[in-house]
Amino acid sequence: SIASPKFALGDYAAKLYADAMSRLSSVEWHQSERVAEERRSELRDCEKQLRRIQDGLAAKTKLKSQDEHQLTKLRDNLRRQVGTLRYECADDEARRRTAVDRPRAYLVEALKAFTAVLIEESECFDLATRAATRIVALWFGINKPTSSGSAAAAAASSSSDVDQYVSNLLRSNTSVAAFAPLLYQLASRLGGDSAGEDHRTLERLVHRLCETVPNHAVIQLVALANGDDVRTVNRGAEQFRINMADGSTAAKRVEAAKRMLDQLRATAEAKALVTGLEELAAAYVELASVETTWLMEASPSRTKIPFSVLQNRPSKQGGGLHTFFATRLLHEADRRRAGSSKASSKRWAAASSAAAPGPRIISRLPSVRMAAQHARRDARSSARAPPAAASPRVWKYEKIFGLTETGIHRPKILKCVGDDGVVYRELVKDQDDTRQDAVMQQVFDAVNDLFARRSTGRRPARSGGGAGPWTPSSDDGVARNRPLLRTYNVIPLSPLVGVIEWVEQTIPFQTYLVGSGGPPGSSAT
Repeated sequence: SIASPKFALGDYAAKLYADAMSRLSSVEWHQSERVAEERRSELRDCEKQLRRIQDGLAAKTKLKSQDEHQLTKLRDNLRRQVGTLRYECADDEARRRTAVDRPRAYLVEALKAFTAVLIEESECFDLATRAATRIVALWFGINKPTSSGSAAAAAASSSSDVDQYVSNLLRSNTSVAAFAPLLYQLASRLGGDSAGEDHRTLERLVHRLCETVPNHAVIQLVALANGDDVRTVNRGAEQFRINMADGSTAAKRVEAAKRMLDQLRATAEAKALVTGLEELAAAYVELASVETTWLMEASPSRTKIPFSVLQNRPSKQGGGLHTFFATRLLHEADRRRAGSSKASSKRWAAASSAAAPGPRIISRLPSVRMAAQHARRDARSSARAPPAAASPRVWKYEKIFGLTETGIHRPKILKCVGDDGVVYRELVKDQDDTRQDAVMQQVFDAVNDLFARRSTGRRPARSGGGAGPWTPSSDDGVARNRPLLRTYNVIPLSPLVGVIEWVEQTIPFQTYLVGSGGPPGSSAT
């Protein structure tokens, strides 16, 4: 395969591009630019003075012979000086033009190599994701603000090149699955100024990702569309609303996400998915906003709070129980029809198929890298590949939920019954920016990447996600004692609300420190 040498070439060209752009932003380059500007200013002054002297000599009126001789001598000196300055200014301009054009040449060479890796017909998904990461880094990095005119000119010429290469990639039949692990970074740039003046290319890329990894991509758009939904009254919330004023970057991002959701909703393939995830997110955000103190007063038990108490909520908190939960509460008739949670999957499938299929359990989605890798393999294979381990769908919810033992805002604990008959616990957090937690899980997954690459030269079969932790096996060549960071799903739904995958056999870190015990074999979280 030529993918590896192509990637090495692109990586080398990208480093040359970064070095060339760093030189244009260096102090030495700024000083040379000031010297060149002073030289051009001196040339303009000399040319202006030379024209005055030439006009005076041409008139030859009221000039004594001695004055005419002095002016002639001064004119000759100015001519020599102007000639020297013109030569030096031309040399400065040529040097500047070369310095500005050199980064673009390096950038084009890097983009050619990286796109060749993506187009290469191979199963090296790890190399493809690394190439996609380099392209995105170049795409978003060229528009950093700078005070240097040359650096700004180089960035402007480079911006159109990256946009053109990404556009050509989207117009072709090349899979964009390699960009899926960067979905969070790509979606967060919607509507902003960091991805160039024309955002249509970025929106087309995110739209293609919605086709490739629909559940992961659509829930990201739903979270962005809820970017202005902050249901608190503290000082930080007021400042947030000020930042969300019309015309701000954050407001543009929300508008872009809503526009893309409307476009997806208009298609028959994605309408049910978008509608279901929007309804799920709205229900979770509404549940998270319920005040914990009111819940503890309304229910005698902290661990067994019936959903029915939400119907008696004060009107200022929305009142009533969200339709998403109200129509999906697990009743005894459902249990009798489906059997126990250990019943056969056929009985659960028959019971869950009686109702319209619900959305996927977002806290149990497989890792986006795993989903993207399967989508890429499926697109490249002439025969249908084995189906990926899809996450279960929401069927019902237990009629009670609980609160955590610790925490400032006491997150809610839900029990969601999947269409596979398994009960999944979820943690619904409020007053906490889970977007930072989601990025940290992405960082941990990247660290696992580095560990695996250093140990075996390639990535492990999977890591993290809702399908269970990755474990080394004897047939993948990875040493069992290789360092590994366990990851779990963190799904932001709004700036202050998110859903977290419940990690079994764990206890709070505070409980671990004070030594109050926990389940056998549990770990601190």
